[in-house]
Amino acid sequence: MNTTEPRFGWQKYTRKRGLLALCISMLGEIADPCWDRDDLNKCQNVVDKYQAHVRNHGSKSQQRQALEMLLPSSPLYDFLEGGLPYPPATYAQIAQIVEAEESERINKEIGKRRTRLGARIDQVRREVRQETLTQSPLEDIYQQIINWTRDDEERRHYEEKLLQHAYETMLVLAAEAKAEKRAQVKQMAQGMVILKHPYKLAWTIAIEWNDGESLADWDEAVLRDYMELFPEDGLAKVLRGYIGSEISPISPPADRNEMANSTDSADPSHDAQESPKLTPEERLVLMTVSTNQFDNKGIAEV
Repeated sequence: MNTTEPRFGWQKYTRKRGLLALCISMLGEIADPCWDRDDLNKCQNVVDKYQAHVRNHGSKSQQRQALEMLLPSSPLYDFLEGGLPYPPATYAQIAQIVEAEESERINKEIGKRRTRLGARIDQVRREVRQETLTQSPLEDIYQQIINWTRDDEERRHYEEKLLQHAYETMLVLAAEAKAEKRAQVKQMAQGMVILKHPYKLAWTIAIEWNDGESLADWDEAVLRDYMELFPEDGLAKVLRGYIGSEISPISPPADRNEMANSTDSADPSHDAQESPKLTPEERLVLMTVSTNQFDNKGIAEV
């Protein structure tokens, strides 16, 4: 290979057209397997300069395009993997850009369409959100972060965002398209509940989307875990007032303690952890007052 001649001779042409054109042209060159180490370093330098330039001067769309060049799906990734950010960091930046773009698009379109003759604001909001959310790449981006990250806290954060986005998308879908999305949302929520991840939306879905006809048809462990994880929530307080009452099909804590083994019964901290026993009158007051504390009178059931 003749290293005296710059293999990046096309820079003279692309320099006039800007760094974006330079990097696009560079992608074809990267496919050449004959590059030596010096060319790799030059390539890394060009990519770094391009990223800095777009970050400081580019539009959101250009910033997103630049970041996508650093992903595993890009021809750059295998060639420069050691010099590129670990994928979750790049995906997270792209997610922030897309979130901002979608929020701006939704607000702009709602503002534009609400002034039309005969427009109803609730219908306008639904139409705009449906158009935006059903075309959104965010769920795929969140899933990529979940797949790549090694950080448990980051994974849980994006699992929450994935569930929230999928749920909001399901709400605006046409009736005939809801079933598949609803099943996906329910499965994600149940997965979080199994792991006892304290994300309220997941638990609310798992509880309120149950098809049981009475409280006896609900998973007792799930209800108790919900009360433990969200003790100040209105539903948790209602359940606390109802469970253990004479009409409840679920055994009260006292009965469960009696069935516990002798080791548990001998634990001096066991009794101290139990909530004070409520009188029937106190249960009724707790349930009545707590019913008015629901953040929302039941999650959307579809």
